[in-house]
Parts: sequence; C-alpha cells; structure tokens
Amino acid sequence: MLNDDLKAKGITPIVVAGKDVWPLKLPVFALQAKILGGGDQQKWIEGVWKGETAYNDEEAVEVLEKMKTLQDNYMIDGFMGIDYATAPSYFATGKAAMLADGSWDAPTIAAANPELKFGYFPLPATEDAAKNASFVGKYDVTWYAAEKGPNKEGALKWLEFFSEPENYTTFVKAAGFIPTQDNIQTESDFIDNELTPYLGDFELAYEIMMINRQNIGEHLAAEGVHTEFLAPGGLYKTAKELADIQQKEWEAAAPK
Repeated sequence: MLNDDLKAKGITPIVVAGKDVWPLKLPVFALQAKILGGGDQQKWIEGVWKGETAYNDEEAVEVLEKMKTLQDNYMIDGFMGIDYATAPSYFATGKAAMLADGSWDAPTIAAANPELKFGYFPLPATEDAAKNASFVGKYDVTWYAAEKGPNKEGALKWLEFFSEPENYTTFVKAAGFIPTQDNIQTESDFIDNELTPYLGDFELAYEIMMINRQNIGEHLAAEGVHTEFLAPGGLYKTAKELADIQQKEWEAAAPK
C-alpha cells in the first residue's frame, strides 16, 4: 500500500488543513461518491429523506471508517492545528507526499516551489480501480442575481460581461478553477494534463447534492459529514459512534 510504503521510508503521506475543518471534506467527497448507494450517492441521499437509508447504515459507516483510517494513520501529526493558508507550503516543501486540496491551489503550490513537479489522482475509495477513476468535486463557483435585489438588471449585465470568453478565460487562469464553458484554454498543465483525463465521468460532491433539514445538529451542519469529531481530534473513538450521533440528529430535525 502506497501510504504504508511512504511511512516505511520516513515520509509523511498526507497533509490537510484540519484547523479550518472544511478541508477535511475534500477526501470524504470521493469516499461518499464511490461508496454511498453502492456508488450512486444521489440514490442514497434520496433514501435518507425517505427513511430507506441512514447515516449509520453500513455504507455511511464505511465512509467514516475509511476517513478515520486516513486521519489516524497517514495524515501529518497535528493536522487539526494546520490552517488552510499554510497547508500548501507543507506539500510544496516536501513535508508531506500528498495534499488534500482543490485545483485552485495549484498556482499557490507552483509559486511556493517552481521546481516542484506535481500531479493529481482521485482518492481510491474502493478496491475497484475503474470505479475510482473519476473526478469528484465542484466546478468553478456559482453566481446568482437576486430576483428582488436592488439592481437585478445591473447584476445580469455584469454576469453577461463576466461570461464573455475573454473575460472568463482571464478569471479561470487567475483562479485555477476548472472552466465550465466549452473551448476555454486554461494554459494550465495541471488542469489540462492532470485533471481533464478524469472529468469524463465527473461526479458532484455530496455537499452540492445534499439538502439538509432545518436546525440540524453540529455533526451534520452545512451539508457535511464532519470527521473532525473522530478521535484523536474529537470525542468519538469509533466511526459507528459518530454515525449514530449523526443519524440521531437527522431524526431529531425531522418535521414534527
């Protein structure tokens, strides 16, 4: 196993910015997409709302168990104290072999160490290599014009201007995002050569697909499955304990 081989050579396998919490979701997204619903997380999410699946069913616990394995055994010591702005420097300077991050940080890494040659691979969530070989995440960002905003017409005109290929290309080059428009040349070796091959079966991240109940508890807040609550950083020693709490909070938030 790659992670064990790295550790045997004295190399820390993974760095992630646990202090800001949300970066812990990045590896979890792949686990959820490939495991929940047997690889159909939309089906699993619909099942949660219908009472046919649950946050403490076998698949959901498997997601937490695999993330706990990464956190316990392969992440850099003290990852819960590393902030998001600092994490790329650990990778760029060779303090960890892998970084759980988004494509937008590729320019940051390249700037920190112009000599570093780095790439991308999807987190292998299952034993099926073909099933693992697709990108799970979020395209670009989402833009809205408020229906009852003070200047809806102006906002729409700005979005039209922003969407012009020349302007949008400038944006994606600066931000490091994967373009959502066709025929945009990013001139980024990382996006064009490392990410694009995995985009054929692109899958949306769980938090984009999931709609939460109102007044949900902290262990499920913001459409997330919060693995920071797992030991050693959190109180729950096993994945099942946390899964049971999550299911309890989901049920408690149900309309009465």
